[in-house]
Amino acid sequence: MRHALGPATALLVVGLGFAAPAAADEGPSPQALYESGMADFAAGKLATACPSIRQSFRLDAVPEKLFNLARCEEAAHHVTSAAATYDDYLALYDQIPPSNQVAEREREKTATERRRALDARIPHVLFRMPATVPDGTKVTRRSAEMKERIAVAVGVQLPIDPGEHYVMTEVPGRAPWEKRFFVVEGENKTVELDVSPPTKGAPDGTRMNRPIAPVPTMLPPLNPGMSGRRVGAYVVGSIGIAGVLLGAITGAVTWGQKGIVTDNCQDGQSRLCTLKGESASDTAGTFGLVSTVGFAVGLTCLAGGIVLYVTEPAPTRLGRTPTFTALDVKPTPQGAALAGTWAW
Repeated sequence: MRHALGPATALLVVGLGFAAPAAADEGPSPQALYESGMADFAAGKLATACPSIRQSFRLDAVPEKLFNLARCEEAAHHVTSAAATYDDYLALYDQIPPSNQVAEREREKTATERRRALDARIPHVLFRMPATVPDGTKVTRRSAEMKERIAVAVGVQLPIDPGEHYVMTEVPGRAPWEKRFFVVEGENKTVELDVSPPTKGAPDGTRMNRPIAPVPTMLPPLNPGMSGRRVGAYVVGSIGIAGVLLGAITGAVTWGQKGIVTDNCQDGQSRLCTLKGESASDTAGTFGLVSTVGFAVGLTCLAGGIVLYVTEPAPTRLGRTPTFTALDVKPTPQGAALAGTWAW
């Protein structure tokens, strides 16, 4: 069974269906970004290559781009991000039509092999706080290469890329407390945290101190959202339920007409009927056919929806459910888009 999904905070972009003429000048196209990223990748300029490929994929979700992003992350020694991105690619491969999988088979084979090889190289870090901390304490971290901070959990081992990192604790009314640490491939590291002392003359909040509960926070999917298989399961299953209900209702109507036919036709048959009997016989025939078709289609679709649901690939060991944080309008090369920010 496949693992699904991988690294950092992502945008779920949904087109609004209107054009903004000036938006075409807002930045390079997805293809231009991809070509620039691949050129930098070939030249060994990984600091610019990986972000360009990632942005191109977010604008145009082509499997080849996701595969090459994983290769770029691996070349940059971001083994955890690379493993998560290979997970993303393999999940996406499982969702594309079989006819499209033909062109991806070599990449799929390579991604499977590389993903397996990375397992032993993924480092983990456990952040540990004092027994109690003031209410409202926040813990965030960033790598030396990135300025953006992400929230982290304490008390659980989290996968992390090798290299230099900074972790910060923040308490309302106090100065931030920051610590620098390094992680190497395959390492399991514990990082002891603390908080800044209260400002002179301000209450220290010790009466309100309490433990920070461990919250499993892992690396998020690059391209979050409900999978195509899950959407298909819901759509097909809904059609199935509607078909079964239609079959049941029309079946009940058909059954109700049989009594009228019996009372108004000779020997209860459709021959030699009164006008009322003929009408009931015609109604029973029409609704009986609809009931049969409704049950057949409904049960088939219902079974198909169940199969799609239960065979959906399991989430990756590196992934967790995203949290929606913001919604705004962003320019795209084609016009404008509604962008929702999801964070882990």
